Amino acid sequence: MSMGIAHPPVHGRCRSRLDPNPTHLRVRVGLGSGQSGFRRSLLRQDLKRLKGVSLPRSGAHRKLTAEDRDSVYDAIQNRPDITREDLLAEVDYRVKAMSIQRLTHDMGLRKWRKMNRPYLTPIHAAKCLAWALAYRHFTPEDWKRVFWSDETTIERGYGARKEWTSIPPRYQLQERESGIQMTPSKGKQTKQMFWACFRRSAKDWFNSFIRRSYRGS
Repeated sequence: MSMGIAHPPVHGRCRSRLDPNPTHLRVRVGLGSGQSGFRRSLLRQDLKRLKGVSLPRSGAHRKLTAEDRDSVYDAIQNRPDITREDLLAEVDYRVKAMSIQRLTHDMGLRKWRKMNRPYLTPIHAAKCLAWALAYRHFTPEDWKRVFWSDETTIERGYGARKEWTSIPPRYQLQERESGIQMTPSKGKQTKQMFWACFRRSAKDWFNSFIRRSYRGS
């Protein structure tokens, strides 16, 4: 009678009962196993193991192919600030968010918080200096003919939501588009935009435009 697939304890009892020079016949007779069951259960399976240690479970089949994993990697490289929801859309939602997290961890990719936009960078300072040198010959009368305008948006709420990127902090300043949080807000609260235009002598115009946005709009 064949004994089927033998367990590790059976292998241990088999080795403990044998002499230093066992033969197939002695092992098979000692375990009470048929020839086919002995070869399948002990010999072939034992060749797959390392020093009698059981093999790990194979687990479920991978739902993501090599092309899917390459697509996820390319999407992160092209858009370092891509969200996990967008990565799930890249693979047609065949896996859960935790699977995407494990996949990016295996790739050696992680997320950092975007640094806040600096008030003045060396590039901006150089541009400001170049602008000042270009108009240094202006007289007070010339500046009276210059009009200045600016605008800003104020949103009701707790502030801008923090954004994340796969760019390391030491490279975020160079990769400004994907490494620095430039957008003031991503909320759905009521917003109000202020715009003003003025000159050196007095303020000429001041306007405000109310823009309302609701959730789902």
